[in-house]
Amino acid sequence: MVANEGVRPALIIEVVSPRFRKADRETKVVHYARAGVQEYVILDRRTYRKQVRDEVLGYRLVNGHSQPITTDEEGRILCETVQLWISLQDGQLVMEDSQTGERLKTSLELERDNQDMAAMLARYRERFGALPENSPEPPTT
Repeated sequence: MVANEGVRPALIIEVVSPRFRKADRETKVVHYARAGVQEYVILDRRTYRKQVRDEVLGYRLVNGHSQPITTDEEGRILCETVQLWISLQDGQLVMEDSQTGERLKTSLELERDNQDMAAMLARYRERFGALPENSPEPPTT
């Protein structure tokens, strides 16, 4: 990415692959620090002694070295680069605005909202006809 676009990512979020767990949790931490990535978040869902465990690890670049980011009492990581709390809840990625506490919607939730709005627009058009000319058209799915 850096070579192709000439920019360095400020944040990388990695979902751990069981096959590459060591690389994701250890090797890449060093690699990304050398590349100047400001924050690296690791999402790891694994089975340990027949129990599923969700773990979020984070590292922040401080003076050229990766330092662990301490989770809060809810197991969340604060990503300063994007001002979001990041966590795993029942295996699902959860992101919350650090200023408002509002949870960001998932892509599935956004798609459902878009479908609901499209249906609502169709009902409006059936009842009242086309939208007034100066109204912006909603995005299509």
